[in-house]
Amino acid sequence: MIEKGMKKQLKRDDPTPLYIQLKDIIKSDILSKELLSGDKIPTLETLCKMYAISIVTARQAITELIKEGLAYRRPRHGTFVNIIPEKRVSLEKNFKTIAFIAPEVTNLVITGAVLGLERTCRNNGYHLIFCNSEDDYSMEIMRIEELRNSNVDGAIIWLASKNGQGRLNKEYIEDIVLDKDFPFVLIDRYLPQVDTDYVVSDNYYGAYTAVKHLVLNGFTTILHLTKPVVRNCTSAKERLEGYKQALIDSGLQYNSDYVFVDGECDWQHEIIKIAGMHKGSTACFAAMEYLAVNSMRIIADNDLSIPNDIAIVGFDDSRFATDLPVSLTTVVQPWKDMCKVAVEMLIDKINKKTTKFKQVRLKPKLIVRESSGIGQNSASN
Repeated sequence: MIEKGMKKQLKRDDPTPLYIQLKDIIKSDILSKELLSGDKIPTLETLCKMYAISIVTARQAITELIKEGLAYRRPRHGTFVNIIPEKRVSLEKNFKTIAFIAPEVTNLVITGAVLGLERTCRNNGYHLIFCNSEDDYSMEIMRIEELRNSNVDGAIIWLASKNGQGRLNKEYIEDIVLDKDFPFVLIDRYLPQVDTDYVVSDNYYGAYTAVKHLVLNGFTTILHLTKPVVRNCTSAKERLEGYKQALIDSGLQYNSDYVFVDGECDWQHEIIKIAGMHKGSTACFAAMEYLAVNSMRIIADNDLSIPNDIAIVGFDDSRFATDLPVSLTTVVQPWKDMCKVAVEMLIDKINKKTTKFKQVRLKPKLIVRESSGIGQNSASN
C-alpha cells in the first residue's frame, strides 16, 4: 500500500519525536480514508526505507497506532487498518475491562470460575466480559484478536484443547508475548514451552493424593478414566502422571491397559468386567467429574455396589457430588484463590508493576465421601 497515503515527509528539524510524526502521518491518512479499513500498513522494513528511520522508530509508531485503536496486528501477516477507525478514536473509555476467554459455557467448573473472576474484578474496579472459544484453537485466536483490537485492558485465558495446546498454541501465544501490548494470564492450563504468567491447580498433587487415598483404603486394582485431551492438555497430563507415581510409590504396578480414554475405547464394558474379576479391590480415579458420575451410573445399572464392588474418586466438586445416591469422593480445586490470584496478577501486568513472568500452582484438597469407602477398608468386604 505504498502508493496509498504516506505522502507527507518527516521534519528532521521538528522537536516532535520521529515516531510520533510518523504515527501522525499514518493516522492522518487513515482518518482521511487514504487508507481504508482492512488495508495493510507498510511493513517496518518498508517504513524504514521510505522515511530513512530505524526499525525501533517504525515499531514505536505502529505501536502507538495500535494503542489508539487505529490499527491491529495479525501475527505473521502484518499490521492492518482497524475497522471503523473514526468511531474507535472518538470512543471514550468509560471503564476498565478484563476479558475471560474460556472453552465452554456449559461446564460447571467454568461457570464457577466466571463468578470468582467477576467478583475479584469488581472489587478491583474492573468489569469482566466473557468470551467463548468453543474449546477450539481457531475460535480462540479469533476471540483474542477481537480483544486485542478493542479497548479491553487485558485477558485471562483458559486455553482451548481442540487442535491446540501444542505447536499452534505455542506459536500464537509466543507472538502475543513478544508484542507486549496485550497483558494476559493463563488459568487452569498452560504451555510448558512458553514462558508466560499462569495460575493453575497442582493437578499432579491432586491425582497423587486421590490414588494414595484409594490404596490406603485397601484398593489394589486402580483404573484411570480420562479424556482425549490427555495428549495435549497440561491438566489432564499431570493428573495421569500423579496417578502413575502414586501407584509406583505404593508398590503397585502401573498398567497402561488400566488407563481408559473416553471416546476411544469401550471403557464402560471394561470397568464392569474388571470390577467383576476383582470385587472389593477395584477402584476408578476419574480425571473429570462428569466421567466419575457416568461411571457411577453404569456401575449401578450393572447391579454392582459402590464402594463395595468398585470405588470411585472424581476431580472437581460440583453440586452433583453430594446429590448422587452415593456421595462422590472428589478432588476440589481452589478456584476461589485461583481466580483471585489470576486477576491480581493481570492487574499488576496492566499497570506495569512487574515485567517478570509469574507461575503459580495452588494445591487442591481431597474431600472424602462414601464412594471411596469412607471409614472402612473396602477390600475387606
